[in-house]
Parts: sequence; structure tokens; C-alpha cells
Amino acid sequence: MKVGKYVLCIKDKYLTPWDTQPRRASVSIMSNIAEGFERAGRAEFHQFLVIAKGSAAEVRSQLYVALDAEYINQDKFNQLKEIAEE
Repeated sequence: MKVGKYVLCIKDKYLTPWDTQPRRASVSIMSNIAEGFERAGRAEFHQFLVIAKGSAAEVRSQLYVALDAEYINQDKFNQLKEIAEE
């Protein structure tokens, strides 16, 4: 996910919980899709897709937090939000 790539570019010495949480959530999206795909049945796959969708919502929510805290400007927020909604 492109939002995750942006968060990964932030130097570790500047990381706060607001920086690391979007990173973890964006990685969780792909991880849950992969784990669900490898499960035994359609119901389990669906369950993991729902979890991945929740993680995507979490990433979008964290973008608002970053904007409100002035970690990112409005232009960067708009760019990342658009990517996150793809």
C-alpha cells in the first residue's frame, strides 16, 4: 500500500505512535488478505477480508489524526487519502 510506503520513509528517530500505527495497520491489510487466502474455506477468507477492511479504515482515520496534529499538510493528506481509498 502506498500509504505504508510513505510512513516507512519517516526516520525512526521521529516516530511517534501516530507514525507507527498507520505503518502497522497498512501492513496488516495485506497480511490479513494473505492469511485469509490460505485458510480452509470461503467463510474464513471473508472474515479476514473484513478484518483487512477494518485496517484500511484505521489507516484513513490515522491520516486525519496526522493532519490535525500537523504532521502532514492538507495536500499530502488529500494525496494519501485518495490512495488509501483505492
